[in-house]
Amino acid sequence: MIGTESDQLGVVLNNDRFQTIKKAVATGDTIPKHHHPGNQVVFICTQGQIDIFLDDDEVHHLHAGSVLGFAGEHYINGKALQDAEVCITLIKD
Repeated sequence: MIGTESDQLGVVLNNDRFQTIKKAVATGDTIPKHHHPGNQVVFICTQGQIDIFLDDDEVHHLHAGSVLGFAGEHYINGKALQDAEVCITLIKD
């Protein structure tokens, strides 16, 4: 098969160069502080609204359709303002 598709949560694509994860975050729930050294990060909000904090001092207010990119050595945490679905792609440096 040439293409791969998934509508499930969790790891949806994975190979030696990148990994894509799909997550659902309920209103008020948080994403704990963490980082992804050695990767570039592409964070896409596909539904709802979520605030993403980078290194505790930069805030990004994301809504459906918003795309955020950053270097994985920076710390990320977040809080859903509405039920949200996000896709995160980690691209190896």
